[in-house]
Amino acid sequence: MGGMRGRGSPVRIARVSTLCGVVAATAAMVVGVTPQASAAGHWESPWKAYASYRSTSSDWKGARSYLEVSWNSSGKASVYGYARDTKGDGYGALAQVMYDYWNGSRWVHTTRTLAKTSGGKGTESWNYGKHATVKVRNVWLRTCMWNSAETICEGSAH
Repeated sequence: MGGMRGRGSPVRIARVSTLCGVVAATAAMVVGVTPQASAAGHWESPWKAYASYRSTSSDWKGARSYLEVSWNSSGKASVYGYARDTKGDGYGALAQVMYDYWNGSRWVHTTRTLAKTSGGKGTESWNYGKHATVKVRNVWLRTCMWNSAETICEGSAH
């Protein structure tokens, strides 16, 4: 996976943060056709390995998402992951990353698309990783289903 260290089974995490409140994982990942993510300018290639590491995954109503995060206490972070359609029910799968970033004067909450499938059982979309160009904290993974009419997300993030 592009120089990233493989880990065992993913573990579910509720929140990733350091003692100083600077979380490392982030999103705003660019996944080919993700203009929302690229507009933020918070992320660039390549993935960078930092001192701490966590992973999480979520299965919800026919959508699966996965996120790996590497970070340090200075607010530097890298993320990668995927979205997979597991049901073939007319919806595609979408993995979103919710996080706070430091804009120079305050923490701002935002949500970015990490990966998005076009739909169809078994289809998946990978984002092989980027690192944050801003300080980040409080990163969550959220799984969604989408089609041309709507996007529906799980009630809670992981």
